[in-house]
Amino acid sequence: MIFQLQGSVWPDVIPFCLFNTFVTIVIYILRERDVIDLHFDGGKGMQYLSVLVSFFVVSSIGTTYNRYWEARGFVGKALLSA
Repeated sequence: MIFQLQGSVWPDVIPFCLFNTFVTIVIYILRERDVIDLHFDGGKGMQYLSVLVSFFVVSSIGTTYNRYWEARGFVGKALLSA
């Protein structure tokens, strides 16, 4: 069921997963051979990611809040019509 392609998001997502895996392997190989060190240790990169994640959480909470009020309006209309 996990690897089912029909009716799944895998055909849309798998190119991004493969690209991310490829980039990760390249970064690892470059670091192991002392060509260039592209990893980050919790400095500016982690600050950027934490701001990005908090933005996505807040935006999804706003969407959830709007859907809650929309559903509340529908329940109120159903109650008034009953």
